[in-house]
Amino acid sequence: MKKILFIGSGAWATALANVLLINKHQVSFYSINKKETKDLNRGLNTKYFAKESLYAKPFQISNNLRKLLANKPNFIVFAIPSKTLNNVLKLVVKKLVNEPVFVNAIKGLNYATLNPWSLDIKKAIKNKSQGLVTLIGPSYAIEVFHKELTTINCVSANETIATKVKNIFQNNFFKCIYCQDEIGAEFCASLKNVMAIACGLTYKLHLSINTRAIIFTQAIKEIYLIINKKGGMSSTILNFCGIGDMFLTCNDPKSRNFTFGSLLAKYGIKQAMARNKKTVEGIYALKIAKKIVDKEKIKAPIIQTLYKVIFQNLDCKKFVDEAIKAIAL
Repeated sequence: MKKILFIGSGAWATALANVLLINKHQVSFYSINKKETKDLNRGLNTKYFAKESLYAKPFQISNNLRKLLANKPNFIVFAIPSKTLNNVLKLVVKKLVNEPVFVNAIKGLNYATLNPWSLDIKKAIKNKSQGLVTLIGPSYAIEVFHKELTTINCVSANETIATKVKNIFQNNFFKCIYCQDEIGAEFCASLKNVMAIACGLTYKLHLSINTRAIIFTQAIKEIYLIINKKGGMSSTILNFCGIGDMFLTCNDPKSRNFTFGSLLAKYGIKQAMARNKKTVEGIYALKIAKKIVDKEKIKAPIIQTLYKVIFQNLDCKKFVDEAIKAIAL
């Protein structure tokens, strides 16, 4: 039995924690959300999973980080909004009393550096931990919570610690496969949200599967080109963290980014933003993607045309025609 501390108490943190509870590990949460803390003390997270109980009551839930770290967790999992990461990470490292394995469940890129968040985490935990593993792959939190068969990648340059993480999570419904390409995997994880907006927009405007196939295929190509330019491995696009995650996110209404693309097609950018109540990661990632393709001179019609729609008032109904025209040049 291992001790695992989750930094965060949202849907993904709760779903992953439930996997570990099923696997008979000790789980604790650091949370500043009073409602989620109250719920988790009862073995629930009603905001995301209604009245469905976790497999077992979590070991400990607290907003006292020092107290939780004094328990010397073997693993610390970050599952918080990326905008809060740097501040919380500094607090955790400052109060550490042992050297755990860190696990990153945050998907996205740092807008200031254009790099994956794992680089920030690794820099902060240097000489303070055994290393970092990032979890990436096609996995809705609700389906993991319901024990639907799921496979993700454990991503790390260090296969030994990736195997440690795999061993605590893997069971009959949750599978983990090692991937060494941190850069490629994390760019896939972030940029697929951009492409999901494009695919949702296309789906609402063009029911033709032929047309949707054009956009989806080009989306894969653009991520492939960015991975290569940023120093990742081209083969990563073929992994679960690559095309697997893209298939999930770019083709299903449960995807927040795909759904936002559909809203965009129906209402236009202003009303879509007003009607949307969920975080749309792809909007933030699109700004980063546009910076990268401009800087690296990458031909990326999906990214460039979607940017025009969201930030430069291009009529969303022109998205597909403009993108495909640029693809064919």
